[in-house]
Amino acid sequence: MLIFCLFCREIPDIHENSGIFRGVSRESGESWVGEGGTPASKMEAAFGSKLSKTELQTLAFLLDTIVEEKLKSQPLSSSSASSKAKSTSAVLVEEEEEFKKTLREKLTNPEAVFAFLNEEIDGQKEAKEVLSNALYYHFTNRFLHNNYDEVYTSLLLGPSGSGKTASVKRLAKFLDLPFVEVDATNLTPSGWAGDDIEKVVASRLALQSGGNPSKARRAIVFIDEVDKLRIKPGDKDGQHLKEGAQQALLKLLEGKKIVVSGEEVDTRDILFICAGSFPGLTSLIAKRAGGVDAPGRLQEFQTKDLQDYGFIVEFLGRIFETAVLDALDKDGMKRVLKKLIKKRATTLKDTEGVALTFESGAEDEIVNRAFNDPTGARVLSRLLKKVMHEDLFKIQDYKSKTLTITQAKVKSSLGIS
Repeated sequence: MLIFCLFCREIPDIHENSGIFRGVSRESGESWVGEGGTPASKMEAAFGSKLSKTELQTLAFLLDTIVEEKLKSQPLSSSSASSKAKSTSAVLVEEEEEFKKTLREKLTNPEAVFAFLNEEIDGQKEAKEVLSNALYYHFTNRFLHNNYDEVYTSLLLGPSGSGKTASVKRLAKFLDLPFVEVDATNLTPSGWAGDDIEKVVASRLALQSGGNPSKARRAIVFIDEVDKLRIKPGDKDGQHLKEGAQQALLKLLEGKKIVVSGEEVDTRDILFICAGSFPGLTSLIAKRAGGVDAPGRLQEFQTKDLQDYGFIVEFLGRIFETAVLDALDKDGMKRVLKKLIKKRATTLKDTEGVALTFESGAEDEIVNRAFNDPTGARVLSRLLKKVMHEDLFKIQDYKSKTLTITQAKVKSSLGIS
């Protein structure tokens, strides 16, 4: 095994009693290669042949790389450390002031956020209002008024494909905030097998903020599939695990210092949004209020229903507002599809010089297929890609022309008789 030994006053030695070493003296500037600190001839003997100049240069290059990394990791002198700290502090203050300026200019009221959401999100008025309130009051109170009295966590309930994820992603874009999505399915408290919720959130914050802790504290963390954390009745084995996961999430909502990219971040500064489809909740509603179990009854839920569903009171008490999203009807799906087509048409025109059009009957066929899919509007993008797959592959044939997607084309692509 080839080992590099660095002999210098500034860099700690990396030494083993056996192996081949490349060393350098910081004082004299001389370098040498050898085995266990012996001359280069011993090293050559170990290889059974003379080392070429290229091989020695390669070893030297690798050494220089290691030296550079070691120097980066060394503690700075007191004066250098002080200078760096002042520089970092100045940058953080500048970033903070710039963010506050953005808040004052853009985040004027919840209605401004709602209008922004409305440009991309079809329907779901209640959810857009709840999210607008959460963004406005969380960031103005935290960053403009230093007010931490209230927690602005919101809870979205609705079937898959109703726009929960899309709405929160759009919300983050209003202020160009880091968007962190976490699937709660496998989340666990510390010490359990699975995804430690604190570590998952911290690692994804680091990733989405580009390793900038200051930016990480201004993020939106979206906890999807939160209904998977429910404590199911009679599930004694899973009770402690799920309750522990809820407690761990609760600590983040209330405020906890977590390490992101080597620095502490107070989670009170982060806006948390939870969401889930909550299958089976409507049956509890029907049992409490009477009548038949139906998807539309989700609108009637009360906090007690969520408690009976399997959530601890402390967690529910930290929810600022809730909203129920309805499954999209065919008209709603068609509007979503038209937006997807418009985006695809713009991209093709700008990048390939190809005009894209869809016959009305073609759009209807895609919507009809998507309407009965359990993933709702989410499947529209996949169906659109499937329909256009062959044409995109042969895009050269449509240069400076119009690509028209017909009803017959959609039927053929999707196997509709």
